[in-house]
Parts: sequence; C-alpha cells; structure tokens
Amino acid sequence: MLRALWESKWLWRLVLVGVLIVVGYAMARAIAQISAEDFTLQPASLIVAFLCAFLGHLTQFLNWVLIAASFGIRMPLARSGKAYFLSRLGRYVPGKVTLIMMRFKEYNGHSRRAITMAMGVDYVSSWAGAGLIVLAGVTAAKGLIPPFVRYVALALTPLFLLCLYPPILKPTMNAVFRIAGRAPLEYFPTFPKMLGFVAAKCLGCLIHGLAFFLLLRGLTPIEFRYYLVTTGTFFAAGLVGMAAFFAPQGLGVTEGVLYLVLSAFLPKPAVVVGALVIRLVVNITELLLAGVFVALDKRYPLTTAKNDVLEIEDEPGAVHAESHRDN
Repeated sequence: MLRALWESKWLWRLVLVGVLIVVGYAMARAIAQISAEDFTLQPASLIVAFLCAFLGHLTQFLNWVLIAASFGIRMPLARSGKAYFLSRLGRYVPGKVTLIMMRFKEYNGHSRRAITMAMGVDYVSSWAGAGLIVLAGVTAAKGLIPPFVRYVALALTPLFLLCLYPPILKPTMNAVFRIAGRAPLEYFPTFPKMLGFVAAKCLGCLIHGLAFFLLLRGLTPIEFRYYLVTTGTFFAAGLVGMAAFFAPQGLGVTEGVLYLVLSAFLPKPAVVVGALVIRLVVNITELLLAGVFVALDKRYPLTTAKNDVLEIEDEPGAVHAESHRDN
C-alpha cells in the first residue's frame, strides 16, 4: 500500500501544489513588504541581477550533475534539470524533509542510498563553498572591522580547506550518518574532486553574490570594492537561514542578518529593499528554470540505457566495485 501511495501521481501533484503555495506565500510577503517601501531601482541593475541569478542556478545544477555522476547517478540533461529544480523547491518547506522526498521521487529507479550520499556531498560542498565566500568577505572588509579579525579569517582559509580532506571529512560525515540512523559511507570522492565541487560552489556563490551586489548598487551608490563584503554577508545570512529549520528557506532570518550587518555601512532602506528583491529574483528564476526543464523533459524524454547507470545498492556494504574506480 505504501509503495502504491509513493508511486501515486496525485500524491506528488498535491506535494508540488503544497510547495508552490509555500513559495507563493514567501513571494507574496516579499512583494507586500517591497510595496510598503519608497525606493528607486535602476531597471538595468534588475535585469542583470536576473541574468546572474539564472547563471548562478545553472552553475549549481551542473555541479550537482557532476557530484551525482561520481555516485553512478546519470540521466539525460533535461531529466536531470527537471529532477534537480523541481526537488529544490522542497527546500522552501521547513525541515528540508520535502526536498529529500522530492529528490528521491524525481530520481526514482536509482539507489536511494546513492542519492543520499550524493546529496550529503552536495550539502557539504555547499556549506564549504559558502563558508569560503564568507571568509573572503571578512578578509575584504578593510576599514569595516578590526584588522585582526580579517587576519584570522585569512589564516582560517587553508585550515577550512584541509577539513575537506577525505580522511578528515569522511569520518565526520559518517558520524553524522550514524546519529541519523543511516549506514556509513563506503565511497567518498577524492580530495581533488571535493576541491573541484567546492570551487564550483564558490563560483555559483560569487555569481549569485554579484546579483545581490548589483541590486544594492541599483538602489544606492556603492563602490565595487564592497562586492566581496556584500557577497560574504549574503551567504553568511544564508547559512544562518539554513540552520533555522523552522523557517522556510530562512524566511525573515536571512533578511534580519543582512539588515543587521549591511546597514552598518549602507543606507537602511536600500538594505531592506535589496534583501527582499534578491529573494524574489532567486525564487522567480528557480521557478522559471524548473518550468523550462519540465518542458524540455517532455520534449526530449528519458532515453538512458540501463547499463549507463552505476548502481549502488541500498543495503549497507553493497557498493559495487565500479563505484570505487576514482579512488
């Protein structure tokens, strides 16, 4: 019965409708707050910010494709895009459980254990990439914070990267898996691959950060030397929002952190509007990409042959030898 329910199209349509309601609520709330503000936003800044947001999303998606492939999860690009962007909408629901469920559903036919491991690596690389951007932002905040804080952030960067070394990171992740009641990882990407995944995350962060900076610049004069500072603050706020499991996509929490930090050297109205508009820009572009990939998947249906997929069994200890070929 549970399997029939899991395979039910109506169930997942209801889940998708529920997710879209949550997204719509967040967007409606942002629009209402923006409408209450008195501001002037340069149209060119808004357009370029939208383009940067699209490019940032696509960069993160391509990185997920590479991470998934390292665990034997391969699908045509259109189907992968549909699976990635539709399931990402689940992160707007508090608790992040919906994201995991939707990712399992969209990658139906692939080992859930392989998907879980790939999502674990993706999550770690996301936190690491965002963390490095935060450290870069702190280092670049010359004249805004005490010099010793900047030097500490600079010194922490190589130590931060060292934590990605598999003999250090893998036991840490396995401890988290055990606490969550999951079997430990038998396979983990090599150190060069992890650095590559994190570098791609950093690139995506820098592009999304540019979207936010351009929005702020379209609202108030701001020198380009503050780009890394605003970007680092944006992702520090995002990390705090991710940790706030009670808030859908950190709604309210992220904006609060941005206001607290950026209002120290930028006009408060510009910070408030910029924080609200960037949320709308990110949400709209993500929804549009989900729609585009759904349409592409219908136009170019799944054609992956069975032997194109490296399988990792769901049972502990059953990772096939092929999945270790990168070690």
